[in-house]
Amino acid sequence: MLESSPFRKVSPFRPRLLLVEDHPDTVEFMQDRLVGGGFDVEVARTGDEALMALLAVPPPDVVVMDINLPKIDGDQLVEAMRADLLTRDIPVIFVTADSAERVKHLIDPQTTICLEKPLSSKTLIAAARSLLERRNKPPKQDVS
Repeated sequence: MLESSPFRKVSPFRPRLLLVEDHPDTVEFMQDRLVGGGFDVEVARTGDEALMALLAVPPPDVVVMDINLPKIDGDQLVEAMRADLLTRDIPVIFVTADSAERVKHLIDPQTTICLEKPLSSKTLIAAARSLLERRNKPPKQDVS
C-alpha cells in the first residue's frame, strides 16, 4: 500500500520523491530525513506498488529505490521506467548494500546515481538535489 509522508502535507513547491524500499526501519529513517531535506515523500514497498505510483499524475520528480525488492527488482523497475515515454526521464537513485555492478548497465550520469549502504542522509539529499538540478537545467544551445 502506498503511503504519503505523515510529516507534511503535499506542497506544489516541494519536489515529489518516490521512496521504494521494503525494510520498515530503512523506510522510516530515509523518509524522515528526506522530508526534513525538503521533499514530499511517497513510499512504495514493492516494485509493483512503485509502478502504480509512477503512473500518478503528476509523476514523482525523483525516485530513490533499493535494488532488492519483492516482486519486481529495482533493476527491472528502472528498465520498465526507461521503456516508457512518461517515466523514462525521471531521475533515479539506487541505494544498495549489494555491489553497484548489478545496475552498472542502467547508470546514466544525467539521470541515475548509485549509492551504497550505509549512507548518510546528507549524501542522499545531496544526490536527489543534484539529479533534480541536472533535470531542470535547460539544454545547452548550439551557438554555431
